[in-house]
Amino acid sequence: MFRASLLCVLLFSSLSAEPELTTRFFFKGTFTCQSHRAPFIQDIQAWEEDTFKPNDHIDTWHKFEIVNSTAMTYEMHAEAHGDGLWNNFYEISFSMRHTCFSPIDISRGMKFKQSGLILKPEAFPVIDGNLYHTEDINLERYF
Repeated sequence: MFRASLLCVLLFSSLSAEPELTTRFFFKGTFTCQSHRAPFIQDIQAWEEDTFKPNDHIDTWHKFEIVNSTAMTYEMHAEAHGDGLWNNFYEISFSMRHTCFSPIDISRGMKFKQSGLILKPEAFPVIDGNLYHTEDINLERYF
């Protein structure tokens, strides 16, 4: 009886143990907005979406470079440590606060708009190393 219990405990602990992996993300890209002059982006947050526990906030970025009156670039570095048992891919999303408005938003007196973007999970495998990703975002698609 004791051997069976010990075997069950060892089996369960080996299944629930997750190797400590550190994945470093390097995101970059360009925000565009034809309807509003730069600067029009206030911040971007990177999240790692989870099914059974709260989502992990992995970075917030406030520094953007104005390329021209309709484009701004960003570079963001983040880090995550595994994504749960039997999950081989990170589910990454961006949350952006911006002022790229439609005429209807302007008529309603909006100050900021919050938009979200879910990135393709196959681009972010759980690894012990670096992942590089470029994502250009046209904010007008959120009108």
